[in-house]
Amino acid sequence: MEKIITAINNNSWKEALELFLDYTSENKLGEEACIIGATILEHFDDTESLFDMIQTGLKINLFSYELYILLGNYYGRTNPEKAYLCYENALFYALKSGSEDDIATIKQIMANYKETTSLHLRNVIILVINDGEKKYLDQCLKAISENCFSDCYNVITLDINSFEDRTSAINNAVLNVTDDNDIFLLRSDVILTPNALFNLRLALYDRPEIAASSCVSNYAHYYQVPLEHNVNSMEQGINYAISHNIPMSNPYERKCAVDADFILIKKDIIAQIFPLDDYLLSDGFLFTELGLNIVTKGYSIVACWNSFVYRHKNNDLIVKNASLLDKDQACFTRKWGFSSEYYMGIRTELADMIRRKPDDALNILEIGAGLGTTLLNIQYRYPNATVKGIELVDKIANIASNYCDIECANIENYKFNDEEKYDYIICGDVLEHLVDPYALVDRLKNNLKPNGCIIASIPNLLDADVIYNLLHGYFNYEESGVLDRTHLRFFTKD
Repeated sequence: MEKIITAINNNSWKEALELFLDYTSENKLGEEACIIGATILEHFDDTESLFDMIQTGLKINLFSYELYILLGNYYGRTNPEKAYLCYENALFYALKSGSEDDIATIKQIMANYKETTSLHLRNVIILVINDGEKKYLDQCLKAISENCFSDCYNVITLDINSFEDRTSAINNAVLNVTDDNDIFLLRSDVILTPNALFNLRLALYDRPEIAASSCVSNYAHYYQVPLEHNVNSMEQGINYAISHNIPMSNPYERKCAVDADFILIKKDIIAQIFPLDDYLLSDGFLFTELGLNIVTKGYSIVACWNSFVYRHKNNDLIVKNASLLDKDQACFTRKWGFSSEYYMGIRTELADMIRRKPDDALNILEIGAGLGTTLLNIQYRYPNATVKGIELVDKIANIASNYCDIECANIENYKFNDEEKYDYIICGDVLEHLVDPYALVDRLKNNLKPNGCIIASIPNLLDADVIYNLLHGYFNYEESGVLDRTHLRFFTKD
């Protein structure tokens, strides 16, 4: 390793690279080796390998401030805001463990960058919404202090005296923030982990159209729970975060609504989306309204999969929320004109049936796409995929068209282009709604690529409840399910 450092100091970069490759062929990479390797790769402008080397190093030590400097240099080529956030994070960790010389160097890097670069970056107001137990609030505030750089945020604690007054209290607090800061809504039962806020801010400034970013957690709405997690305590949650809150090549999943118990919102759009209507009281419908307010204004929302936070499961609040769902569903449907439950679900079981390499360039069509949630999930899994949806209900298609390629049409008389070929055509609980599903399936085969596939799910009439009622003389249509009143056809497995 000393020979490599000597070659770098002598500006013998080719020799340094050769020595480094020899070293890595015989030795396992450690933090120091990753820092040296990233420095060499930066000189040769090998950006892809540079990012991979930084990621490897941060997997070894999430708190390595030298690697955040190099990550800032990496982002400096394309995104000055993300670059500065990385330098800021480097300073945060250097203040904990670095030498005075290293701290001074990072401060100088930041000062020089500010002088030479036009930055459009805001600090954060963390609005802690306290409607739980005091012990949770104390843990929440302690985690903020320990894991967030004090120069970049201020905390406001909002005590909620009544669940019914929560929405109006949040509205007042958000709209009364006069400072030019982004706003982070955080429930008091949530524990911010290392890099959680840092990565949320990277997400918020990844692209101009992103207006809000949300964490993932052990307990979350909108499918924002990592499938592989095994987190049953705060200690496990923090350990999980330390190994997962690292740079990722594809960490942002676009959504039409996210869990707003830990959501970061750009200051620019606050006046456009607040106040929220205070007729909604439960988390699910309040979050849905917030999300729809954002996407119908032409902005994007993302779930940030490298921003894991731990959340205490508060059973009292769960029960309270559940008691309000029916009322909120009726209020939401009256305002928006549709059932969120019917059109917003992600059909993960259908997306799981697409078994291709993550970097494959797929063409995927979904019929009955609803608000496009399944297509967005597929596009997150397969970033090079081109996705398209067809949706019968114009109100739904109009909303979804703000963030996804969704067309309003009746699939039974839809005219495909001759060159329109797909790797997968998805029909999730669609065929039973059609006059002639058999003819449609035959027609769709013409729009499949060689080895293409139709993925379909169909309700099974041989449902125990349906059969029981049928044996007792009842065959009553319902709003949803096997006997959905809009079903025209009925099927069994065989």
